[in-house]
Amino acid sequence: MNIHDIERLVATIESSGLTRCLVRDGDETLTLVCSTRSETDNANRSWRASTTRSPEEMSASVRAPCSGFIRYAHPLQLEAVEPDGAFAAEGQSLAYVQVESVFFPVVAPKAGRVGALLAPEGALVGYGDQLMEISCTVE
Repeated sequence: MNIHDIERLVATIESSGLTRCLVRDGDETLTLVCSTRSETDNANRSWRASTTRSPEEMSASVRAPCSGFIRYAHPLQLEAVEPDGAFAAEGQSLAYVQVESVFFPVVAPKAGRVGALLAPEGALVGYGDQLMEISCTVE
């Protein structure tokens, strides 16, 4: 839904005399509320809009792709992931799970800020264990 769709929706709502409209599109919700100083004062109507997203869209769990030992840096890379506030792009490697000599990447499921690391370096993790949280950006 773009701004022109919203403007048409507001015009339709105003012409019908409604004061509140709730529109759901997938996981997003748009709430339009019209307020007036008095019920007969249409010239002073003002609209307030708010959007909400489902909690699943606001954060995402980063989980281990397999069982092994967690490594926050690849042995051929010098930099490790920086927890608590570092930005991660969707699909970016954040850590690795080491199984013998093979390193499996742990990737960010969504773009956002990296939260605290939940498993210490070198810890044994199981398939699907939560390793960190990503606070997703809302645009």
